[in-house]
Amino acid sequence: MRKGPSEWLLPFDVPDALIPYSLRTNFWHWPCSFRVVYHNQSWESCFGGAVLYPYCRTMQMYVLEFLLYHVRPYGHLTPLPELRSPNPLTNIASRPMNDQLAKLLYRSVRIICLVLTWPKKYMSGARAISETWGRHCNRVIYYGSFPGTTISGLEIVGLNASDTRSKLWGKTKAAFRHAYRNYGHEVDWFYKADDDTYAVMENMRKLLKPYSPSNPIYFGSPFKLGSTLYMSGGAGYVLSKSAVELLNLGAAENCQPGDQGTEDYVMGKCLSLLQVQAGDSRDLLGRQRFFSLSLEHFLIPNRDNEGFWLQEYLYQTTGTGLECCSTYSISIHNVSPYEMHFLETILYKRRPYGLLAGHAPPRRLSKNRLRKQQYNL
Repeated sequence: MRKGPSEWLLPFDVPDALIPYSLRTNFWHWPCSFRVVYHNQSWESCFGGAVLYPYCRTMQMYVLEFLLYHVRPYGHLTPLPELRSPNPLTNIASRPMNDQLAKLLYRSVRIICLVLTWPKKYMSGARAISETWGRHCNRVIYYGSFPGTTISGLEIVGLNASDTRSKLWGKTKAAFRHAYRNYGHEVDWFYKADDDTYAVMENMRKLLKPYSPSNPIYFGSPFKLGSTLYMSGGAGYVLSKSAVELLNLGAAENCQPGDQGTEDYVMGKCLSLLQVQAGDSRDLLGRQRFFSLSLEHFLIPNRDNEGFWLQEYLYQTTGTGLECCSTYSISIHNVSPYEMHFLETILYKRRPYGLLAGHAPPRRLSKNRLRKQQYNL
């Protein structure tokens, strides 16, 4: 492939034998990852300037359409580079990026992010979060079984808890307890996430802004098993300071003891016993904002086989196609480290030319006048 007329169109002529097989299977846009690792090209220049995306799976096309043209971080007005043309009628002046609203919300809606990880993911998932969406938290703490890391800016707390999935309930309790005791004085909300979750913190602040952190409430992707409503652990869930205080004071006496238990399900039962409200995180059009799996499971009609477990657990029905997911979506699960860098670039640094993503539409445009409510537990 020859070098194109633009700095963004670079040749890619590498023998197949030199490309790690794992790279080709783990990330659909693997040529960019190869350039970043072996040619020292930046993520932004590779992802952000792309004219086309090769090796894109059919299902990934639906996801790209949503990410490039629909979802956006609240409070960021997209910049527009200058366009010069011999024809004066098609000349477009540049517009700088404006993130003043995002900065205002950063100061007024303070969120600490609790990322549950394990030693094998310190250099991959945890590191990718520290370089991408973790920078948008007011503070981010990584919780593993021991604190060993040499990555600058990666604060890993070693808990006296097992990394096994069966004991995730004990690890989660310990993480909330540590975060509240050490940082409760400087934040208002506590967001728990996995090391393969990507979150748009500006959109989370937009959701939380109308609520007081002194009100015991939490938000996430609602699942229901039997009579128990709980928030999916994969999508992450965010608790008010008051809810975390009740959790730390009452979990030992009122909730499941020990470390064993399915973390998100047991947490839902626990918070219900502690009288913590489960908040409705849908937007004004009834679209979801927290996603417990990758976006393709929600965006593509009939993507999953009949009887797939997700439909049995979802508490709310979702729309089809782009109607499933909010413009101000908050979190996505099962995101690889490479995809985190891709998301960070196209959400904050590069958009398709000519798209001026602004702020939310006025409330009068709400469909069917959907009101924000708590679930009737």
